[in-house]
Amino acid sequence: LLEKRKVEFVSFADWKLLDAHEIEAGQKQGRPRVKLTSIAEMLEIFCQKR
Repeated sequence: LLEKRKVEFVSFADWKLLDAHEIEAGQKQGRPRVKLTSIAEMLEIFCQKR
């Protein structure tokens, strides 16, 4: 339905990419994760990892 209406959305697979990136960034700093806080950062991760 969302695709039919041309609504952009984050799929579960996309969310998993973000989750993995946050965990990896956190490990480098000795933290559980580093949360992404901007949509621009999130979109950049999607472009890099897809």
